[in-house]
Amino acid sequence: MVIYLPSQSLDETPVLDELTPSEIVRELDKHVIGQAEAKRAVAKI
Repeated sequence: MVIYLPSQSLDETPVLDELTPSEIVRELDKHVIGQAEAKRAVAKI
């Protein structure tokens, strides 16, 4: 699964590939309220 961040163009390499699982959760926290288990699953923590 690939998640594109709002500032990211579809033509760019996904930024999430370069983030650690903790950084992914922090980015998701900016856009998703609650759903901690789902965010951890996406981040593969």
